[in-house]
Amino acid sequence: MSKFFRSRYYFVDEAGTPVIWGRRKKDILIGRHESKYFVMGLTEIRDVTTVSNGIDHLRTMILTSDRFSGIASLAPKRKKTAVQFHAKDDHPLVREEVFKLLCEHYHDIRYYAVVRDKRAVLRSITKRDVNESSRRYHPNDLYDALVRRLFSGRLHQDNCRYTVYFAQRGKSDRQKALIAALQSAQRDYEAFAEVDSVDPLIRFISGYPRQYQGLQVVDYFNWALQRLYERGETEHWRRLWNAGKVRCVVDLDANARFTSGEIYTKANPLVRAPARPSTADSKAKRKS
Repeated sequence: MSKFFRSRYYFVDEAGTPVIWGRRKKDILIGRHESKYFVMGLTEIRDVTTVSNGIDHLRTMILTSDRFSGIASLAPKRKKTAVQFHAKDDHPLVREEVFKLLCEHYHDIRYYAVVRDKRAVLRSITKRDVNESSRRYHPNDLYDALVRRLFSGRLHQDNCRYTVYFAQRGKSDRQKALIAALQSAQRDYEAFAEVDSVDPLIRFISGYPRQYQGLQVVDYFNWALQRLYERGETEHWRRLWNAGKVRCVVDLDANARFTSGEIYTKANPLVRAPARPSTADSKAKRKS
């Protein structure tokens, strides 16, 4: 008898940038013009076909409706909303329709995220470099570390086929590094939970949001979470949270009492931007 496999589909993208320094190391790119936070988000979508069709149908409706005529980002030659939904580029009227779709439909969408405060990362790097001058920070280090944390406990069932879609980052091919990060996430969880090692089937796909609608979905969740952190804007994030779409957000720098940070779930809601720890608390955390 053949073994029965369940299928799970994960769509992964980031918000903000893991870059900290400019061309010269003294040029610290954290502040008004660059993100203070780096977010790695994941949406699990059980019925990918239905969600994908819904996203495409909504875009077709918007492109053919007189209500949205005259919006520059809808022009095909701009290759923006006419090609894919992207929260940063979409017009507020378009953005409203996408959020309405995500909040009112598709109960099988679940969102998870990991957040890092880049200022805390910088402090950690500065301290490390004093003792380990041979080591140098690379943005991919932060990206891969958050991938490992994000997938902890989500790749451990041996009767499951996992398909993981990563948003393509530029032109570089980092497939081997990301696969290694997923494998590390498996092993870390097995050691933490003291469970037997498993070897599930994992299919890795790297592509662009225009190719995979699930990546457009996770982009909208990431955008709402990033706006909450960077600007304190709660409107869109609260809608997603109250609709039950958000399952877990791990802020690795939010709580100085715990080296694992703060974990936000239904029992510990994230409805406003977390207060950052004081300097004294930060020092206490680094000593723990």
